[in-house]
Amino acid sequence: MASRLKYISFLLILLLTVAARYQAFALTRAGSSIESQAEINYESGYASSEVSIVIVNQMYGITIELTALSGYGSPGQTRYFPHVLRNLGNGSDCIKLSFKVATPESWGFSLIMDDNDNGTHEVTEVTTLEDPLCISEDAIIHFFIAFEIPTGESSGVTGIANVMATGEVFDGSYYMGADATIYGGPDTVEATDVVTVEALQNLMIYKDIMGDEIYLIWDGGLADIYYIEGTFESTFSGSSIEAYSASSPFLCTIEAKDGRIRFYRAALAGTSTFADRTVGKYDIDTSTGFTFTSVPFVFTSEAATHLDIVIGNQLTGADMPLDSDRTYSYQDKTWKQAYRKTGVGWTGTFQYFSSDLGAWLKILPGHPSGKLTYVGIVSDVASREIALNQGFTMIGHAYPVDVNLDDTGLDKVLTSGDLPRYADRVYSFENGVWKQAYLKTGEGWVGTLDKLEPGRGYWIRKQGIASTWHYPSPY
Repeated sequence: MASRLKYISFLLILLLTVAARYQAFALTRAGSSIESQAEINYESGYASSEVSIVIVNQMYGITIELTALSGYGSPGQTRYFPHVLRNLGNGSDCIKLSFKVATPESWGFSLIMDDNDNGTHEVTEVTTLEDPLCISEDAIIHFFIAFEIPTGESSGVTGIANVMATGEVFDGSYYMGADATIYGGPDTVEATDVVTVEALQNLMIYKDIMGDEIYLIWDGGLADIYYIEGTFESTFSGSSIEAYSASSPFLCTIEAKDGRIRFYRAALAGTSTFADRTVGKYDIDTSTGFTFTSVPFVFTSEAATHLDIVIGNQLTGADMPLDSDRTYSYQDKTWKQAYRKTGVGWTGTFQYFSSDLGAWLKILPGHPSGKLTYVGIVSDVASREIALNQGFTMIGHAYPVDVNLDDTGLDKVLTSGDLPRYADRVYSFENGVWKQAYLKTGEGWVGTLDKLEPGRGYWIRKQGIASTWHYPSPY
């Protein structure tokens, strides 16, 4: 009986020793040496086995937590998605990181360290992950997949980033320790994030053809409307900005009579991401008789330049031209005119009032006058190209700001002279008085006209051959 107990004791010691060996293997870092030896005690003596030495092999494995995230982003914004990379192995590993998918190609994609390990990107967190990324056993790395959305990207466009992490040794080995813990793991893991662009685009401005209101429409969702009154600022920054609550997701109605000059932009609700353009409205003074004018904005289509839209019912119509207010324009050396026919709208040979074009308005005695409102898109091109004929050309001023003649670039296409009759000239008609300026040789612009102003029309008399005037943007 005693010998049987000694045998059982031997077996228990042996089993515990083996279990301890495997437990140690599961928790010990790679390369460690584990020694084990069996001992037997019995009545007549003592015996022991030889020392067994086990070298712990390395088990490889990695994982990425939060493998599929999605959200929205705005044009010009960088969107950050948090992820966690873990080393499941029992030794150091070098992880190769790459974008398996990164679309669209015009976007920017990067992997950024989460220095605070909190899953929230801070502006100071700009360090990119090393590649390969060498990490110790049990390491936990917090990082972001960053999407850089280009300015002007269309609403609804989807960006996809699939990041693949691959361990240094591609065995994908696993080991289950005595404590039922799994060590090691896959050698390649992936995470896929998706960003859908939510933007405001195609901001447009219209005037109610039957009343004094103007309204804005746009594509892309809820918006905050901002305006600047009096002075155009192309950057729309500074204390002069005030918010105007949109009355519905895609429409904002505003009284047109509020302020002589006003410029509007729309931002995605609750953000500082603006729509792709600025629009505005400009009031000009009118009186009985003739007003020489132009529209200080641009349009997206020829249809938008029709007099029914540009002027509408702001002038008085009648059944016959002689009883109606009228418009006149000189195009391609030909006079054109139109009147507002009762129940029909603007009719005649001059029906489209395009940008860069000057026109005369004639208001008959007894008809209402005082103000006319133009609305449109603020020109954002580097320069405007305007054809100047030999002889007289009637032009407009498509910028919503004053521009000194010295800054118009006209001196590059017009001819100078010692006296007005020998030089090319520019004319305007303001408050019943003609103004003019000419290029005097050696001196520059001379005369009673010194600048081009929004809302006014101009004549240019060119003695030389026809040419194209490149009118640079003043902002």
